[in-house]
Amino acid sequence: MLTPRALALGLFVLAFPVASVSAADGPTGGVVIGANISSARLAGIDATGINAGNKAGLFVGVLALWPITPVVAIQPEVAYTQRHFSVNDTVGSFSAIEKWDWIEVPILARVNVWHTGRHAVYVVGGPGFEFLVRAKEEAGGTTSDVKDDVTHADVSIVAGAGISMGRVGVEVRYDGGLRDLNKNNGLGDALTVKSRTIRVDLTWMFR
Repeated sequence: MLTPRALALGLFVLAFPVASVSAADGPTGGVVIGANISSARLAGIDATGINAGNKAGLFVGVLALWPITPVVAIQPEVAYTQRHFSVNDTVGSFSAIEKWDWIEVPILARVNVWHTGRHAVYVVGGPGFEFLVRAKEEAGGTTSDVKDDVTHADVSIVAGAGISMGRVGVEVRYDGGLRDLNKNNGLGDALTVKSRTIRVDLTWMFR
């Protein structure tokens, strides 16, 4: 349901008079750094007996904040994100660590649920667009390039909440991938792989 809401909000922004935008605080930007806890949702016959485990990764990027009203803003971001996870075959002896890195471009709606002065509690939601940078698999003491086996673009649903205290903010998000990342069955003949990430990050706004 978040994607239709994001589209509706985008149409609202295009139709909204510029004079109304100036009634809110002006646009600003900032930097964001955080930690991902990523895994994967595995499905299909080839997923039988295989568990995907969590691994930590880095998230670092820049964001903009474009207020529409004192309560609602658009928050686009561009970031480098490490989505790593482990794979363990409980039937066989295979185990691996998947290290997949992406450029992520979320386009989010941000809504304040409480604010006073420059302090606010808010929620965010909207689509995220991910573009694969590299994909490595560590197994049996060797590292292999599996980029050709991974779908190069993903679309996800992002939802989270945060607290801003002046220029500093703390945020928690869930990011659920919608596309099957098993490109041309390169990771398994009957296997579906979808990204799942929880992130905690710290933001610093320029003003």
